[in-house]
Amino acid sequence: MWTWGANDSGQLGDGTTLQRTTPVQVSGLTNVPQIAGGKYHTVALKDDGTVWAWGRNDSGQLGDGTTLQRTTPVQVSGLTNVPQIAGGNYHTIAVKNDGTVWTWGYNGYGQLGDGTTIQRNTPVQVSGLTNVPAIAGGHYHTIALKNDGTVWAWGWNGGGQLGDGTTIQRLTPVQVLGSGGTGYLNLISYTITDLGTLGGDYSSANGINNFGQVVGSSTTVSGYPHAFLYSEGVMTDLGTLGGQFSSGNAINNSGQVVGESLTAGGYNHAFLYSEGVMTDIGALGSTWSYSQGINDSGQVVGSSETADMYTRAFLYSGGVMIDIGTLGGTVSEAFGINNSGQVVGGSATAEGYNRAFLYSGGVMINLGSLGGLGGSTAKAINNSGQVVGGSWTTDGNYHAFLYSEGVMTDIGTLVGDTSSTANAINDSGQIIGDSTSVDWVNRPFLYTGGVMTDLNDLLPAGSGWVLESVIDINNLGQITGYGWINGNQHAFIMTPVP
Repeated sequence: MWTWGANDSGQLGDGTTLQRTTPVQVSGLTNVPQIAGGKYHTVALKDDGTVWAWGRNDSGQLGDGTTLQRTTPVQVSGLTNVPQIAGGNYHTIAVKNDGTVWTWGYNGYGQLGDGTTIQRNTPVQVSGLTNVPAIAGGHYHTIALKNDGTVWAWGWNGGGQLGDGTTIQRLTPVQVLGSGGTGYLNLISYTITDLGTLGGDYSSANGINNFGQVVGSSTTVSGYPHAFLYSEGVMTDLGTLGGQFSSGNAINNSGQVVGESLTAGGYNHAFLYSEGVMTDIGALGSTWSYSQGINDSGQVVGSSETADMYTRAFLYSGGVMIDIGTLGGTVSEAFGINNSGQVVGGSATAEGYNRAFLYSGGVMINLGSLGGLGGSTAKAINNSGQVVGGSWTTDGNYHAFLYSEGVMTDIGTLVGDTSSTANAINDSGQIIGDSTSVDWVNRPFLYTGGVMTDLNDLLPAGSGWVLESVIDINNLGQITGYGWINGNQHAFIMTPVP
C-alpha cells in the first residue's frame, strides 16, 4: 500500500510526519484489498478480515483503544471478519460478514449510531441495523444500504442529509424516505465484472466467498477446462489431479476450494485445494466422487460411488470421508453445508421418490416436496438453517422453494415462466436461481423481500451482457454465475451498488 500528500498527523503511515509529494510505502502493511480515508486518518482492510488504521486519533478514530496519534498502522481492537470499511471525518465504519455495522471515533452528532453522543475509541455496534452490504461516511453522518434496497442514515441532519424529511439529529438509524414518504427506495442495481478465461473460449463460476473470491471452471489454451480461483482481479489455474479436466465448485472464507478433477488414471475424484496444493480426497470405495460444498471449518460435502455401485452423499471431515446414508432408498447426493455442519441434498426414499433432505446431528430428515410426485432437491443452506432448492408441484411444474422453520414455500417463477430452481441463499435470506420459460429460455433471478426479479433488468444499461445462470451469492449480496458477452460464455461477478 502506498500513500502521499500531507502527513502532519502521520496519516501516510510511513513512520514520519513528513509531507510526501511522491508515493511512499505504508510501513509493514501487505495483503490489502480495500482502503478508506478520513480527514486526518487512514484505514485499511487486510484480506484476512482485520482492519488497520493510522494517523490522527484524538477522537479514537483509529479504534485501538487509545487516543494516541499513530504514524504506522495499528490493528483496530476486537474487529474481525470484515469485508468492507469506510471513513468519515473523524469516525470510521466497518461491516462484518454477518451484515452488522460497527463504528468508532467522534460521536458528537450521533454519527456512530449507538444511541449516544459518547466518543468511542474501540468499535461499537450500530443499534438495530443488520443485513447491510454497503456503507458510507459523511462529515458528521453515516449511511448504510440494506440488502432489501432500503437506505438508512444517522448523525448530523442540519442540512437534511439523513433524508428522513426532517432536520433532526439522529442517534440511531432512520430510514431514508422514498417518493410520497413511503420509507422505501428500491436502489438495488449491480455492476458486473467479466472474470475472463484461462486462455480458452469460455468460463463458468460456481462459488463465491464473503471476500469476493470466486471459483469455477475455464478452458485453457489447450482447450481443456481447469478449475480456477479468481481473486483481486486475477484468474489462477488450480491445475488438476493429473488428468485433463478439473472444476472448482465451492470456496470457504479461508480460501479453501473444493471441486472435482480427473486423475492420471482417468477417474473423476473430489479434491480439496488449500494453501496452493490440490489434494485427492478419495471416494467411498469406488472410482469416482465430486465435492460440492465446504464450510468455514473445512468440512466438505459431495457425492461418491460406493463399492456396491450406488451414488451416496458424503461428509469429509478431519481427513475421513463418511457415507451419510439415505432416506430409505439406495441413492443420495449432497450439495451444501453451513457452518453448523448441517448438510442438504437429495435422496431416494424407500418408496422410490426423490426428496430434499437436511442432515443434522447425524440424522437425515425428509423435507418433503411442493406436492408433486416427481421429487425435490435441496441445493443450499445458510447459517440460519434456511434451505433452498427445487421441487415438482401438484400441477406438474418444477419450482424453486424456500424451506424455513419446518415449512416449504413455493417462491414461484418470473412472470411468464413455467419452472424455476433456487441455487443459493445468503445469511440475509437473499435467494438466487434460474427461471425457465416453456421454450427453455433461462433467466437468472434474485428473490428478496418476497419479490422475484430478473437479474438482467438490474444490470447497467448497455452492459452487453445476457446472463444465463446464477450459481452463488455471498453475504455482501455479490452474485456469481455465467452469461454471454461479445458472443462468448464467461464467468462474472455482480456487485450491488447504491
